[in-house]
Amino acid sequence: MCNESVRIRRARSARFAHRVAVADRDRPTGSHPLRVAPLLPHTRRDDWLGGLVALAAFGTRVLRSGDGDTVARFIGSLRVIGPAVLAPSSLLVVAFGIWMVVDNEAWDFGQTWVWLALALVAAAVLVGAVFLSRYALSAGRAVGAGDHAEAVRQLRRWAWGIGSILLILIVATWDMVFKPGL
Repeated sequence: MCNESVRIRRARSARFAHRVAVADRDRPTGSHPLRVAPLLPHTRRDDWLGGLVALAAFGTRVLRSGDGDTVARFIGSLRVIGPAVLAPSSLLVVAFGIWMVVDNEAWDFGQTWVWLALALVAAAVLVGAVFLSRYALSAGRAVGAGDHAEAVRQLRRWAWGIGSILLILIVATWDMVFKPGL
């Protein structure tokens, strides 16, 4: 009985090895079955986009609550979430997107959808780095000074900024899915 199970496992392994060899033979040059480069920009973008949607939803809820302590706690969390989560995610989206174009022979930087996607993602990163960080820091200073009205005003500006980034990223996602000009 033991020899029979060994023989069956070897036969299955041989059939699997044959299928892999055939798949390798039929695969275009330069591709690899475990390539992750095309997947990474999309997963990072989705993490970034999902994180922004969640932050926008929480920010809206905090603004509607009108509670000073809730606003202060949310603004305090922005000092951690922005630099620790959103900044690395946004930079990884750009880096992996460039890697994906360099790694794939079918795409180049002259294609409309590629340069448009990179420009849109760069614009989202720029808006986040310049405006969101400034509004979050101003809101934090207002909370520290005990000025609830100013903190809410800055948080409202931050909410408009995060909304504009979400819109930019939705357009970038459309661009990457439908690839205009290809």
